[in-house]
Amino acid sequence: MSDIQANPPAYAFAIEPRQGEYGFVLNSLVFNSVVLNSREQILFRSLDCYPQAHLAWQAASTFAEHLRYLNRYVSPAQTPTGDRYSLGIADPAGKLLAIAVTESDRLTTFQQLNPVEPFLQTDSVEDGRTAGYRFRLVDRQGATLLQGIRLYTDEHTTRDRFYQEILGSLFEPGVIVPTTSSDGFGFRILSRPRDRRSEAAIHPQVYASERDRDSAIERLLLLVRTARLTINVNQQDTAYLGQIDDGANHLLLQGTQRHATEAIAWTQGNILVELAQDDENFRLIDVDREPQNEHNTESTGEPQNKSNNNTNSDTSPFGWELTNEDKDQVLASHFYTSAAERDRAIETIQRWASDEGFHLLEHILLRPRTQLTTPIPGEPAPVVDGFLPIFVNAEDADLSEDDPARLTWFDPYSFWITIVLPYWPQRFRNINFRRFVERTLRLDAPAHVALRIAWVDVRQMRDFEKAYREWLEQLALDRCQTAACDLTGTLNRLLELLPQLRSVYPKATLYNCEESNPADPPILLNQTALGTAND
Repeated sequence: MSDIQANPPAYAFAIEPRQGEYGFVLNSLVFNSVVLNSREQILFRSLDCYPQAHLAWQAASTFAEHLRYLNRYVSPAQTPTGDRYSLGIADPAGKLLAIAVTESDRLTTFQQLNPVEPFLQTDSVEDGRTAGYRFRLVDRQGATLLQGIRLYTDEHTTRDRFYQEILGSLFEPGVIVPTTSSDGFGFRILSRPRDRRSEAAIHPQVYASERDRDSAIERLLLLVRTARLTINVNQQDTAYLGQIDDGANHLLLQGTQRHATEAIAWTQGNILVELAQDDENFRLIDVDREPQNEHNTESTGEPQNKSNNNTNSDTSPFGWELTNEDKDQVLASHFYTSAAERDRAIETIQRWASDEGFHLLEHILLRPRTQLTTPIPGEPAPVVDGFLPIFVNAEDADLSEDDPARLTWFDPYSFWITIVLPYWPQRFRNINFRRFVERTLRLDAPAHVALRIAWVDVRQMRDFEKAYREWLEQLALDRCQTAACDLTGTLNRLLELLPQLRSVYPKATLYNCEESNPADPPILLNQTALGTAND
């Protein structure tokens, strides 16, 4: 099992107060080998200020994404007030976001902030006519992910060209181009988006399916994003991760983070289904199609499949990344061969994640059904149907002559119904809407029937549906064919699970006085779960 840990950070964001407002800075941590400590030196400072500190942190997390794109490093940089600096970072629209406070070189700064040195290799190449150096990017196991096409005169130039032509534009739309040939599926990298004449690197392996090719693209992007992490191989327990399927074992979404315990993974699953319902949490990765040749385009203008398998495929990778609300973590990602397939996948995920169905179970159906048998001496006692628990205390059991039937009030079978609903659909996380649903259910139920309503999380719902389905299948076999083989076992498992169902309440976050916002959910007794700003 691999234990992944971050290297000692060379850079770190910080928030600084500015005349009652807040801005962010990106610090460079300079290590002093004499006194064995480090000091912070400001590399970039934001131009905008924000009224609250947490808004400055959000702006910093958004700013961090711009650092992956070399064309957003502006040199020289001029602020709206006319001040000039050696380097700045701009957004895609060209708006200047931050400036370098000291003299800085554009390419050198990009290399320092996006290092892949442990995985970037240079190979000396001689073919009898020409000689030079070619870059090669390998994964953590040493397998080649990218191989340069051009040769350069020295190793230093080769590394600079990798950062300039490959890494500086790798996340731009139209840079990663899938290919199809008679040998299989592959992909190549362009140094200029959608310019097929700027081919700069290839992936040397071909695959039998598009899915395998897309997985290789995902591995490349994941390596670049996590190149600053080191892996220590330690013996650890089994790891768990959260995922969503459609009930037919078709995987819809799988988290990127592995967890040490099953309980933590289930908690992460709750977070995934909550985030997946909001379109704003999906960061789309779009790559436009190249213009098609006339003989491959019908009057509709839509590209058609080419009959010649030796030509390159006109499809491009389209994907999504599921981020947290602060947009500073990628919790899941996936790639597809077309934008339509990607959009359909998101719709399917959201449809399953926002399902507002519920289960209704009459307790009288859970009564014991099998007849008691006489125990045989010397043999294990037979397993018998269990009972729903009766919750009483010592005072309840103190029967009096005036009320001899007191305990019958606690009959857990007669006139009781359990309703199980998912807590995670967006409307169900609104406590006022929950009250409306509960009130409607109770108004529509017969007056003599009491309802127990449970708003359960993903794990509780999975366990309940599994036990409920198994019991229904055995009950159907028993009623129709008297062929049930485990009616008692499935009933007892369901009886054990029902009393353990617990409602999950919407979480409200505790902020300090300076960062609180009137729009934040209020803290209400018995109606919200407490969290902190670090959750």
